[in-house]
Amino acid sequence: MTHPTQPEPPGSEVGDGRVRPAAEPAVRGLAWSPEHVPLRDHPPAPSAVEVDHGYWQIMIRSLIRAQLGLSLVCLAFALAVTASLPILYAILPGLDRVEIFGLPLALVALGAGIFPVILIIGIFYNHQAGRLEQRFISLADRVDEPHDD
Repeated sequence: MTHPTQPEPPGSEVGDGRVRPAAEPAVRGLAWSPEHVPLRDHPPAPSAVEVDHGYWQIMIRSLIRAQLGLSLVCLAFALAVTASLPILYAILPGLDRVEIFGLPLALVALGAGIFPVILIIGIFYNHQAGRLEQRFISLADRVDEPHDD
């Protein structure tokens, strides 16, 4: 038996001789969609969002669309920045002979021009995706709050 202030571990004897049932271990798995998630024997009480399933699906779809739109905008801008250097070299063939501080212009343009811009695009994407998720959470919390009707 353990110290009286410590909780009894599952599967051990309780003070009066009864055996506490062992808790079922959590089963982990891979879920590709909400339909693949197994339900518990006793699910918790549904929130307002779960009760109104149609509204929940609309909110999820709008979040996914917003994230997809943000991803495509950032991808298009990153591709435009990345593709600009080869296009510039194709239009102006003499650029391959230009050197800055003994380094070819292409290397300087990559290191000082394109990579920092792509880093800024990544930071922008991360910030905007976080804002989208926070907005979604605030909308979901607002739906869960009781209304005074």
